[in-house]
Amino acid sequence: MLIHQDGKFYPIEIKKTATPKEVDIKSFKILSKIEEVAYGSLICLTDRPKPLNENVTAISIWNI
Repeated sequence: MLIHQDGKFYPIEIKKTATPKEVDIKSFKILSKIEEVAYGSLICLTDRPKPLNENVTAISIWNI
């Protein structure tokens, strides 16, 4: 999913995992090569927020 606001894309990925890894957001890197990408999120079954890199955080589906 992409949210477009103020000329930037905010990517959101949804995965059915409790142990998110940076490989789960590989599409964000591909997108950043063609568009300006802002902060992104991976929504998953993790029990607490987990930074995956400097621009993406995994967040729990239960917090939404």
